[in-house]
Amino acid sequence: MNDSDNNRVMTWNTFQNDSFQPADIVLGQSDFTKAANDDADQDGVPYAGPSAGVVDYLTGVFGYGDLLVVSDCYNDRVLVFRSK
Repeated sequence: MNDSDNNRVMTWNTFQNDSFQPADIVLGQSDFTKAANDDADQDGVPYAGPSAGVVDYLTGVFGYGDLLVVSDCYNDRVLVFRSK
């Protein structure tokens, strides 16, 4: 699930059966409390550009096989993550 306002993607290891079930994995931030865009050192201050592992306003997520494709809108890029 993309969480655009918090600049992250949240994933679950199993199908969500309950509302408000905490996610198991977060992508785009180092933890579930950080939210600044392009915050490479995770100090809460946004930076001017993209780097590996951080995003700026996600607009879409698509899963295909073991791939997760994420649209990183304000950085004008598409990220592809592969499950382990």
